[in-house]
Amino acid sequence: MSQVDGSRKFTEWFQRLFTENTMSEKATRTFHDHPRLTFVSYDTVKTMHQILNVRESYGITFQDFFAMCQRAGREQVRADASISLSV
Repeated sequence: MSQVDGSRKFTEWFQRLFTENTMSEKATRTFHDHPRLTFVSYDTVKTMHQILNVRESYGITFQDFFAMCQRAGREQVRADASISLSV
């Protein structure tokens, strides 16, 4: 994190950890309407919540964390749709 672009590199590594290095084919999913976007499953979000100790560190329950992830996903869909319209 203290290196140049440390936060970005950590984020990229963490994303790859949950989208590429998985034992389950159901960890991620794409949708026909938004082929550029990859979504993670409920179980993957639950694992992230546990590994990051979100409840203990931030007091955020799993349901609230999942809801935040869903909101972030909807924002990505809106952004993807606006990019598609401008192309």
